[in-house]
Formats: sequence, C-alpha cells, structure tokens
Amino acid sequence: MAANYLHPGNALTLVAAATITSGSVVVVGDCVGIAANDGASGDEVTVHVEGVFEVPKTAGTAWSLGDSLDFDVSASAFHKGLTEAAGDVSNCAVAAASAAAGATTAAVKLTPGAGRIN
Repeated sequence: MAANYLHPGNALTLVAAATITSGSVVVVGDCVGIAANDGASGDEVTVHVEGVFEVPKTAGTAWSLGDSLDFDVSASAFHKGLTEAAGDVSNCAVAAASAAAGATTAAVKLTPGAGRIN
C-alpha cells in the first residue's frame, strides 16, 4: 500500500455547523452526502459521499435509471432538470432506479467530484 494512503474516501468526517440527523442529506462543498450518524452543532459527523441511498425527491418529474440529478437546497430534495438557485448542487447524483413523477422518495447514486454548488 502507498505510504501516503489515508482511507477509501467513501465517507468524510466533518464538524456539524448545525444539528444533523442520520440519513439526512448534507451539502459538503461542491458535493452532497448522507449523514451516517446524528450530531449537534460542533460534533463530528461521518458523511457518506459515495453509494446508493433512498432520498427525498421533488414530485412532478419522472426519473429514468442513469438520469443526472441535482440537489435543491430549499426543498431539501433531489430533482431532475432543476432551475438552479443559490446554494443548490447540480450534477451531484444519478438516478439508481426509475421513479414516477408523483414519487416523493427515490434511489440515487451519489457522484462525488461531479457536483457544482451554485
């Protein structure tokens, strides 16, 4: 193993700026992750930045497997074809399964390194 190897990189540890609940979506720089544990402001929280997760979805648009997705910060949900606003993270996940337009949750695969905060 390389002398400078640190860890696999599928999870990062951050200091919570506010209360975080396990399973919630957390914006981490230009990407999004899923909190692995609860934490109060000032606590260290592990955030998964890779993997497939069932997450909140904005209703009104159907998804197909592989569709590029964005995270709408104001709605706290993933969206396809988002008209971006300040703080939204674009291109941060892909649909891991099809989802009906009326669905309010869906499976996404996080795509670290591909996102961009607006």
